[in-house]
Amino acid sequence: ERLAVTVIPLLFETKAESSFDKIACVVCSPELQRERLRAREWSDDQISNRISAQMAVGEKIKRADHVIWTDGTIEAHAAQWDDLVSSWDVVD
Repeated sequence: ERLAVTVIPLLFETKAESSFDKIACVVCSPELQRERLRAREWSDDQISNRISAQMAVGEKIKRADHVIWTDGTIEAHAAQWDDLVSSWDVVD
């Protein structure tokens, strides 16, 4: 058996989740999402349009098998991934 990790930003919106055995959803708070988009020089209208086109974070969390929060430090983010990967039943 093999393991493959795929990154799909709009997985739920495209209804592709049935193609995968497990889903890890990477999320941040709405405030941080807006802050990150502002840092990319997006206008408030662009930010609102992007967020409204996406499924609500709460719904994504309900549908995911695992949730990775990126509100903290990069070290905290990496630790969550380490915990997730170590929980997988994968043969080296």
